[in-house]
Amino acid sequence: MFLTIKFDVCEVCKALHRFLQIIQLMMYRLDIKSSEISIIMNVTESTAREWIRTMKDVFQKNKNQIITIAEFCAYKGVPYKDVFCLLNKMKPKEYDRLLDEGTIEEPKIIL
Repeated sequence: MFLTIKFDVCEVCKALHRFLQIIQLMMYRLDIKSSEISIIMNVTESTAREWIRTMKDVFQKNKNQIITIAEFCAYKGVPYKDVFCLLNKMKPKEYDRLLDEGTIEEPKIIL
């Protein structure tokens, strides 16, 4: 006995396209480390670690949770696009293209 499944090809294509976008997004770095903060902000690594501890308090995170690029940028007032591109070795034009395609989204974090 065979089971026949009816589906809309267009809907399947849309779902597959969204799945591929999610997979592609997973390839980008979304977290930031103290060593990277120290380089970007030209501070010592101990200062960067202190900032991370403060950010974890501000964003009510546990000790073992990461700080995202978006949280760091919101806290320090640094442009998200610049830091994201720097950490992901991406040119700003590529970032804009991915943003237009909907592959990536600008985070919305308010302090």
